[in-house]
Amino acid sequence: MNMPSFFDEVPRLTVQDPLARTFGCAQDGILEYGFADAVRLTGHACPTVATAYWLTCLALEHLYPGALPQRGGVKVEFRDDARAGSTGVIATVVQMLTGASGSSGFKGIAGRFARAGLIRTRPDLLDLLRFTRLDNGDAVDVGVDMAQVPADPAIEPLFKRWTDGKASAEEEAELGRLWLQRVRSLLLDCGRDPSVFLLRPVRRHAAGPALRLDGRSAVAALGSRVVDRRRGAGVQPPVLPVVAEELGRVGRGDAAVAALQRVGRAVAVAAPADASRVGGLDGEFLGHGEGAARLDLTSPSQGARTGR
Repeated sequence: MNMPSFFDEVPRLTVQDPLARTFGCAQDGILEYGFADAVRLTGHACPTVATAYWLTCLALEHLYPGALPQRGGVKVEFRDDARAGSTGVIATVVQMLTGASGSSGFKGIAGRFARAGLIRTRPDLLDLLRFTRLDNGDAVDVGVDMAQVPADPAIEPLFKRWTDGKASAEEEAELGRLWLQRVRSLLLDCGRDPSVFLLRPVRRHAAGPALRLDGRSAVAALGSRVVDRRRGAGVQPPVLPVVAEELGRVGRGDAAVAALQRVGRAVAVAAPADASRVGGLDGEFLGHGEGAARLDLTSPSQGARTGR
């Protein structure tokens, strides 16, 4: 297939799939993917497809330092709903590379090799995606800042002429050239730029006992755990559940409350999440959607091991 030559310059991803090994589909279950495979799968190349491919590569490299990533051994959580924007396109590429899938995916054989349910939505995420190893719980959040790689200003008028059906053959060719120029810059010029592709290892915390405090004391205690971001130290969200002893008119006032949202210098303590039957995801803390402050949990880091 005649594709742009720079596709071959993008580092490839090598993984090991136990299912492929079991059924003899590949020697030792080793599979290799390239950016061109993502393009074939989605039918086009764009910043979204490029981002999905490269973020997955970076996340797997970080989670499996010095080892082959295990296809089917990673859970991937999305901040945005599958029906929002380009989430579906990203999920398609992520599924190809990791084996993780939604509820319609492979259910496994005799309790092994299941891939269904490994792609989930988690709206409380601060970044675009979270990759978590199933064997040891190691996790990394990843995201991208596309503002660092702006599109050529000439794309917008050309794109409008194309969508209006008025573009000439020469204008369409120029649109394609400029479009791929941005994709190339994103992958080859900025692929290792931590200000563009963001990796944040997820810290794991041991659960602690509930704090039986009145509402005012709870806010004060939790507030002491928050570091002002303007001092450059980031923010450590509170992880201890707070018991609402003084929420007399709130149903189940003795239940744990959601206390993960920071507003200015205060930590907002909400009514019990289950009072309105609003459950969290898989037992995780309930998030507050797009209204939650987007905080940096750790400094960006780069994990990197790709093959060519």
